[in-house]
Amino acid sequence: LPELSTHYPLARPIAPSDGLDRAVDLLRAGRRPILLIGSGAIWSSAWAEIASLAEHLSAPVLTSITGKGIIADGHPLSAGVAGLFGQTGANDLLAAADTILAVGCKLGQLTTFPWRYPRPDQTLIHLDVDPDVISSSAHVALIGDARETLRALLDLVARNPVPDPADWGAAAVAHAQNSWRTYNATLRTEPGTVDPRDVVDAIATIAGPDDVLVCDASLVSGWGAAYFPILHPGRRFMAPRGLAGIGWGGPAALGAQTALGSTGRVFALIGDGAWGYSLAEVETAVRQELPITFVVLNNSTLAWVLYDRRDTGKALSCDFSDANYAAAATAFGATGLRVGPDDDLETAFASVIRTGGARLLDIRSSRHLTPILQPPPEAP
Repeated sequence: LPELSTHYPLARPIAPSDGLDRAVDLLRAGRRPILLIGSGAIWSSAWAEIASLAEHLSAPVLTSITGKGIIADGHPLSAGVAGLFGQTGANDLLAAADTILAVGCKLGQLTTFPWRYPRPDQTLIHLDVDPDVISSSAHVALIGDARETLRALLDLVARNPVPDPADWGAAAVAHAQNSWRTYNATLRTEPGTVDPRDVVDAIATIAGPDDVLVCDASLVSGWGAAYFPILHPGRRFMAPRGLAGIGWGGPAALGAQTALGSTGRVFALIGDGAWGYSLAEVETAVRQELPITFVVLNNSTLAWVLYDRRDTGKALSCDFSDANYAAAATAFGATGLRVGPDDDLETAFASVIRTGGARLLDIRSSRHLTPILQPPPEAP
């Protein structure tokens, strides 16, 4: 193959110097800066640059769903995922910030609560390689590759340090963590069902450092984005950019596992509505000997539609019968296991993984618990 066809991105343009100078001036003037990072930074492999800039500015790092993984959750300035499918503390910081540096982030409706942010009183610096993505409300538009432009920006910041930034960053991240813990303590699943948060925790417990979580569209993307921990920067989490494309997860898991080869395993978290579109992919996984663990949150409903019906009163059909997806997986030649509220999740995962090959856990999950968040208060 020609050399250009084997590398991505093909080119790494750097934003013009006048824009970089203006961006540094605004970052230096801000009292509550944050970094809002999307998938463009991951495609650009800007792991080190994001962490370094955050440390220079003492700025909390928030991500979109598809930007998750740009920074380890254990980093002192990692504040979580922002938006409808994010974390309450991250959204508090999105509301409180006076200066936002958005990197490789299209500022779509999921991240911004249908374009509620950035507000007119917030300074927006927007960096993206695609000029069509740059927000019309940006105070500074930086059109360039994320990694290389951030390196140039870091050079300027290092020569013109931000004065006394430390208090904001530390206090902001502490607030974000406390807010998220408090919110989670209020959530309860209904009797006779498994809490989706516990499912994600079980995956995180058994997943190794090179394993990847692939989430289908709709609510499972929210459960994965908000609760799956990123221990090391990297692409350990994948989810579609939109909401309506259910059925994406099965084929995406096949592709991810093929790309990983023997270096890691894929866990695919998929709702039962989406699984109806892609359950035949189990046969492909079996035939190709792909060690994918398919995890179906089976609540016999289209949970997003159920949530919408509950809030709006729309009479929409969204309920299914109690389908046995574990039995279907077994019929395709995989290992299938049904899991209920009385079963130990970690034991269930360990038992199917020991069998090798493709496997599926059919988990009787909550119908009413939701990862959808409301916008934070406007006041910083």
